[in-house]
Amino acid sequence: MVTNKSSKEGALLIARKELAFQDEEKEKRAVELIIANLELAYQDEEKKNGLPN
Repeated sequence: MVTNKSSKEGALLIARKELAFQDEEKEKRAVELIIANLELAYQDEEKKNGLPN
């Protein structure tokens, strides 16, 4: 009984660590997408104003 409980607790700990890692990666990707979006908006504005990119 104790082994089964310990095994489940270990699996939950691993799952929590994996979810935390995935959350960090999603946050990094969100920042990258925000930066890319800002760059595209800047380039679009340059094109509207007739400036070379």
